[in-house]
Amino acid sequence: MGNKFFRGRRPRRRGELIRNPNLTNGDERYTLVHVSKKQNVTTLGVYTSEEEAKQELQRSVVETGILHIFSSENRVLYSEERGD
Repeated sequence: MGNKFFRGRRPRRRGELIRNPNLTNGDERYTLVHVSKKQNVTTLGVYTSEEEAKQELQRSVVETGILHIFSSENRVLYSEERGD
């Protein structure tokens, strides 16, 4: 009975879900984040280009704290500290 049980089964493949290119989002995102002096974090916006995010950072009315622009890989691309 040992070999009869395994005869019709297919080998299992692992990791195919990760390799499927249709499941990953190839679009770049840039997130503008404000960190206040009290360590409160606020997302100010999500943009499709780094230049657009930098323009919004310059137009921001935030007076104190740190402003960061994060890439879609969660890396800080640009940061600016405002106030004392």
